[in-house]
Amino acid sequence: MSLDDNNEPWGAEWTRVVDVIAVGSGAAALTAAWAAAKAGSRVLVLEQAAFTGGTSAKSSTTIWIPNNRFMRARGVADPREDALRYMAKSGYPTRYNPDHPTLGLPEDRAPVGRSLRPKVWPGHRRGIDPGEGQIFIDRLQAAFEKLGGQVQLNSRVMNAIRNDAGDVVGLEARVGHRAEFIGARQGIVFGTGGFLHNEPMAAAHLRGPVLGGAAVEGSRGDFARIGMQLGAQLGNMTQAWWCQSLVELAARNRATQRDVYVPYGDSMFMVNRYGVHALNEKAPYNERGQVHFTWDATRREYPNYLMFWVFDDVLLNGPLADDPRYARHRFPTPPRGELREYIISAPDWPGLVAGIRVRLAKFAAHTGGVTLAPEFEANLAHTLERFNAMATEGRDLDFGRGEAAIDRFWSQEARPGARAGWMHPLSGQGPYYCILLGPGALDTKGGPVTDERARVLSVDGEPIDGVYAAGNCAASPAGQAYWGAGGTVGVAMTFGWIAGRLESRAW
Repeated sequence: MSLDDNNEPWGAEWTRVVDVIAVGSGAAALTAAWAAAKAGSRVLVLEQAAFTGGTSAKSSTTIWIPNNRFMRARGVADPREDALRYMAKSGYPTRYNPDHPTLGLPEDRAPVGRSLRPKVWPGHRRGIDPGEGQIFIDRLQAAFEKLGGQVQLNSRVMNAIRNDAGDVVGLEARVGHRAEFIGARQGIVFGTGGFLHNEPMAAAHLRGPVLGGAAVEGSRGDFARIGMQLGAQLGNMTQAWWCQSLVELAARNRATQRDVYVPYGDSMFMVNRYGVHALNEKAPYNERGQVHFTWDATRREYPNYLMFWVFDDVLLNGPLADDPRYARHRFPTPPRGELREYIISAPDWPGLVAGIRVRLAKFAAHTGGVTLAPEFEANLAHTLERFNAMATEGRDLDFGRGEAAIDRFWSQEARPGARAGWMHPLSGQGPYYCILLGPGALDTKGGPVTDERARVLSVDGEPIDGVYAAGNCAASPAGQAYWGAGGTVGVAMTFGWIAGRLESRAW
């Protein structure tokens, strides 16, 4: 059955008319499209790029779902009330009320099990074959198309179209050099990604300066603009799914291919421009990324805007450098024997500090002219001494590195038989290395506000009829939190599914 039903009741000016339009082709939009098609609706997906998947295709597509069936099958308890306490406290710490009858003290009673990752086929070659994200998108798209759905690429939505009564009834899309006007009988769901690569919008709204991130280049805030035209209220615009980006790679292309999700190894630490240790290097990337936004009211600066990740030669060329268990999360530390251009190296600490100064000067135009403080070298020596002493005991007395289960999960010892896989004293002999890190994001997570049914709300708090949103283009229900690995995709798919069911009148 063709998607292009008789358009006569709508008028000849319409290019086509379908039941449901899904804008975007990542996890949120494709889930919505599949759900609507499954319920019998004729669905068209509009994707601005020449390929499907958006940022989801670049991800591992881990899906964060509390109390999922795999947890229950393995006897992992995750009561609904406990999950809600954890989500509310971490997402909205300043609004959380511990005395509320439905919210007790926050406690994460299920530290494992909520993150689900798709399987790859036996013999899958990482870095050669498609990654988990692309595999996931391909399967979801195939399931959608099997139901009769259609995907139209190179189609950027520019405006929503209202009828004389003010109802949203379709979209104007730019397809190549022509405009198409596509009607939607039942509704429209936006899953177009955030606004990370709209630099003016990011600078105006995000809580601090960002160098770049892994979101695809199409994450330019199209739905924030369209939503404002429709009178939608905006929310969570200061927030993103934070991470750390390599300064030198972000300077070349704001849309980075990869960022620092898991700092590899044990004999390493990070310091700011003063040479001061400022974070737990094994904390989740969303938490590490926010350390860059610390504001010093006396100096009137972000002292942690750039962080300097220093490590010894064992991480690059030690006995476990070729261990396949750690290959997935070695980036940006390269394979044995390779030295990438973004790595500063020197035979001793004074030489490394000198190399850092030279590299900062080279990229001054991209960093606001950040330099090392005069006391950097002396403070770095003190930090090294203190870190080595703590690592000998296996306890980080400053930031608790290795205390949380997630810290230990992401830790990789660089030598056999290490006392604590999350930290080890740096070698007393060079060479030593440094990588420059800055604030980054997977994507933003603010935009038009939706309700629990994925309906976009007006500034008056009323649903805008026929308009739904899910994923990073909308104000995330997660607030400032990243609940766990897959917290982006889990929320996107949940609200995409809700939107698709509602649009198709399945509920």
